[in-house]
Amino acid sequence: MTRTLRVVAIIEALTYLVLIAAVIVYRVFDGPKLTSVMGPIHGTAFLAYFWFVIQAHHEREWAWSRTLPILGAAIIPLGGFYAADRLIEAND
Repeated sequence: MTRTLRVVAIIEALTYLVLIAAVIVYRVFDGPKLTSVMGPIHGTAFLAYFWFVIQAHHEREWAWSRTLPILGAAIIPLGGFYAADRLIEAND
């Protein structure tokens, strides 16, 4: 479960970065509107991340004080990388 959660956290972070880049390309450089593609891809990755964190919370009996920062990391760009590297493996 931990390895899967780490992989999903990295995928979530990567799709978030690509979505932000797509918004910048579209808004700043008047480029193609890739947000209509990347939005749902990132949304799916975010929901998968959320699901796997909640599953780990129940299976490993994590305290909410551990689970909430892992969930919150998905809101911050690059936060998924931090969660995968530091938060998820702590105390496992």
